Amino acid sequence: MSQLTTETVTEPVTCFEDDAQRLWVSTRKLLAEGRGNVVSELAIQQLLAAAVRLYANKMDTENRYFSPVRDDSGLTVTDVAVVATELLRSVDLSLFDLSMWASRPREDEMIDRSNG
Repeated sequence: MSQLTTETVTEPVTCFEDDAQRLWVSTRKLLAEGRGNVVSELAIQQLLAAAVRLYANKMDTENRYFSPVRDDSGLTVTDVAVVATELLRSVDLSLFDLSMWASRPREDEMIDRSNG
C-alpha cells in the first residue's frame, strides 16, 4: 500500500480547482451558443452528484454555511426550481419532509438568537 504524501493529497485538489474553472468557462460558452444539449445525461448526473456531495460535505465538516452558487452564475428561479424538484424526486423526498428539514435552525442562527 502506498503512503500518502502532501503531494498526493494536494495534486488532485489543484487539478480539481483548475478543472472546475475550465468547466465553468466551457459550460457558459456552450449555453451561450445554445448547445447545452450536446452534454450527455451521464456527464450531467456525475457533475451534479459530485457538486451536491462536495457542497454538503463542506458545510457539514466545516460547520458553516455559504451560497451554493456564484453571484454571476446566471441561474434563474426556473433553473433552481427544476433541479430542486428533480433532486427531491430522485431521492424520494417529499416537500413536507423537506419543509421539516428546512425549518430547523442553522447553528449560526441559534448563536445569533442566543446573543440577542
